[in-house]
Amino acid sequence: MSKYSIEFNDLFEKAPFSIILLDLKGNIIEVNSSTEKIYGYKKEELLGVNYLEFSVYSSEILPFLRERLKNANDGVPLEPEEFQFYKKDGSIAWVISFLSTIKKTDSIIIQAILIDITERKQIETQLKEIIKTEQIISTISSRFVSDTEIDSAIFSSLKDMGLLYNATRAYILLYNDISSLDFFAQVQCDDSVEVPKIGLKYIDPSKFPWIRMQFLNLGYIFIENTHDLPEIADQTKNELEKLKIKSLLAFPLNIKKGNRGFIVFDSIKEKLKWDPDNSISIKTCAEIIANALDRKWSNETLKGSHQLLDGILSSLTEMICLIDREMNIIWVNNAAKNIRGNNLLGKKCYEVFLNNNKPCENCIGRRTFMDGFIHENESKLIDTDKNVQYWWATSNSAALDIDGETELVILIFRDITKRKEIELNLETSEKKLKSLNEILVQKVEERTRELKISEEKYKKMLYALDIGFYKGEFKGKLLFHNQTVNKILGINFTKSLVGSSTSQFFSDPNTLKDYYKELLTNGRIHNFIAEILLPTGKTIRVQLNSHLIRDENGIPKEVEGTIIKI
Repeated sequence: MSKYSIEFNDLFEKAPFSIILLDLKGNIIEVNSSTEKIYGYKKEELLGVNYLEFSVYSSEILPFLRERLKNANDGVPLEPEEFQFYKKDGSIAWVISFLSTIKKTDSIIIQAILIDITERKQIETQLKEIIKTEQIISTISSRFVSDTEIDSAIFSSLKDMGLLYNATRAYILLYNDISSLDFFAQVQCDDSVEVPKIGLKYIDPSKFPWIRMQFLNLGYIFIENTHDLPEIADQTKNELEKLKIKSLLAFPLNIKKGNRGFIVFDSIKEKLKWDPDNSISIKTCAEIIANALDRKWSNETLKGSHQLLDGILSSLTEMICLIDREMNIIWVNNAAKNIRGNNLLGKKCYEVFLNNNKPCENCIGRRTFMDGFIHENESKLIDTDKNVQYWWATSNSAALDIDGETELVILIFRDITKRKEIELNLETSEKKLKSLNEILVQKVEERTRELKISEEKYKKMLYALDIGFYKGEFKGKLLFHNQTVNKILGINFTKSLVGSSTSQFFSDPNTLKDYYKELLTNGRIHNFIAEILLPTGKTIRVQLNSHLIRDENGIPKEVEGTIIKI
């Protein structure tokens, strides 16, 4: 053997890429050691095997390989091509293939050079997934920029995330108490298959003990394949199989540093595409949706509270207004509008009530902003007819900011003009009318105390009515309730039921149907008896008094009323 032959054989054998020599029929006649590494087969397992009948190639790629071999045999110049195949262990590999012919004195052989590009392909795939994930997160985030259509944004975002994880169904479960989870939202992600909605009113976590244990250990829930669950998870496995769930991913929704529920994705046909080592995408999306839910509930609660407060305060005869730190009026009751005019919002309180162009030197509102305490003084106002009026003004903190500082102040003006007129007249005949003056002063003071007591009662009515008070969407979610409702349902007074479905509390669907029928017919319902389902599973009898609120088009919008346990 010549020196060149030895060197050629050495280069062939030690080449860092696969070299395969084929005859014109595609039979393998020689391979180097790198070929063994790429395919996972020994040299003796490859020699004599037809390249086109090799089991590593899928049936879809065989026509392509057959055409390349034919073109190589015909002398057609071939461009390098990338394709994938299955190694002996079943794993997928990618190569770039170069085909050429080698002419010998008595024959022609085909040379195939294969360079392993699996790692490069994996990096490309990862980059595509990262870009896709970032685009979805950006899209989801942009949906929640405004306060409008939060529910619609949540549903669309659930579907986008579900498609990212190859899920067929996505939903949000929220705790309605310490023992059960309600369905807040449920969407179909895969439009190519018929995906039934889960027909349960709520989920009992106690039926899934293994899932609860996994959540406590990991901070999330991921079941790649239900069939692979260990024996200790048999109860969980059985419950998931009833729901036809093959793969499951759940991540907590944390609102105000507390777990309020879960965002869940499942598949009824194959495994979810999610890597536990890279949870940043679902964590980010869960935070976005949790913040949106928090904002939605805060808005609904604030709206209900404002409506209730507005109804109570507007019925008082004292002028009442709310001001911000810049002394701008942001709300007034009917009495203030009747006395000072309708266009008060946005104006300075000292301009409206005192006809001053700058804040008062001894402003009680400003003092309350500084120390948070109640302040009072007497003010002289000029009405629209240039008449002098005397008012007793009281300021109190109405709302605090995140740092605990007073953000809004309530001002209450009580008309004491008549009292002042009497006091001025009494100054000229003090001795003669001293006893009468003392009686009048005493009565005024008693009335002032009564008004203070009345004011405190009104405030307490907002939070601690003796009977249960509620307000909710017509056939929808609960918008507001007081603590007495918590007491009737037997749950902690700090627990909020806002966002829960109102229909879930009726144990008998027919009773619920009669309830709404009478509301639609009469506009109100009086002493309606119903059985209510408690979170514990027990039922109680209650008496409901409700009335229907319609919008400007006469469409049923909301229901509010009282509930009494009987």
